[in-house]
Amino acid sequence: QIEIDYVFWQDNGTWNNPTVQIWVNAPSNPVQAVVSQNSATPSGASVPGIIEVLRFNATAYGVDLDIHGLNLEIVSSDNNGSLWNTCDELGDGTNGEGGIQLYFADDMETSHGLFGTSSLAGPCANPANGDEPVTNAGNSWWNYILPAGETAVFVITTETTGASSVNDDTIMVTLISLTVTEVESGLEVPVVGLPVPGGTLQF
Repeated sequence: QIEIDYVFWQDNGTWNNPTVQIWVNAPSNPVQAVVSQNSATPSGASVPGIIEVLRFNATAYGVDLDIHGLNLEIVSSDNNGSLWNTCDELGDGTNGEGGIQLYFADDMETSHGLFGTSSLAGPCANPANGDEPVTNAGNSWWNYILPAGETAVFVITTETTGASSVNDDTIMVTLISLTVTEVESGLEVPVVGLPVPGGTLQF
């Protein structure tokens, strides 16, 4: 909630052209989530396999927050034609080590599979889209309760087996949206700091 104070006064002794002065009293501790790239996010040379591609921080301000959805943008190359970056390989959303997975840094034993989308053909769940490159991934079937004033770290991994180190295949993952609500009221709160880019990984 923002309070607005105002006052009118006369210009040149008349009310024909009054002046208005306004003060906006913003809350000293607004309710919001602030996200940023974690310093452990990898970049540069990498080896094909199951790898981390992005770590990001989220901090809760004002009240306890419930983080329960995200969307990623994925930019990759398959110069060798092995189809390693396609819906069939990356986008099925199965929980486990393969594909694209979300982990909470304080619980790296539990993964949350992220469903892929191809910009050309739509959801990867459609078998006809199997050979299309994954361009986005997301999921809202998870949640993380973040107490006010605390910071959590989230980890994104991808299965890059088949990427060519001879032909310099690459991948870069960017966090483009995060769904965050107040725990008590369920109201959605703003997220500051988006987008959060990962590093470009070259094989």
